[in-house]
Amino acid sequence: MDFNRPKHLNGGQSQALFYHLATMAGLEVWTEYSVTLTAEGWAKPHWTRFDAVIVHKDEIIAIVECKDRKWMLAYQRRQKRHDEPIEQEQRYLAYGLPLYFVNDEADIHQTIELLYALRETVNAAMAQRQWPEVRK
Repeated sequence: MDFNRPKHLNGGQSQALFYHLATMAGLEVWTEYSVTLTAEGWAKPHWTRFDAVIVHKDEIIAIVECKDRKWMLAYQRRQKRHDEPIEQEQRYLAYGLPLYFVNDEADIHQTIELLYALRETVNAAMAQRQWPEVRK
């Protein structure tokens, strides 16, 4: 049976490709990661499952969402118009972590480069962190 490569990746395909390429680049990636957040001004905690999180030295340093082409085009239009973030984006940004959206292979490669640089920045910051003295 011939394989007809799709023109565009769906969310699941982009997530699988992101995971493969990011782990090959040496990043620690956890997919379908669930958390609950309670933020100021929220009536109740919000349960969220991220498509992927990037972990470095037992700390989550970034969130990655893998979307289909239609969603990405709508997102890019909202950004150009400077629209308010959608509810999902607002919830994710409440965690205070960098948030990346990826769809196609070019997005994924570019995001991996950015995440690798972020990991090096986090490494440098951790190395320079000065812990307060403990006084007895």
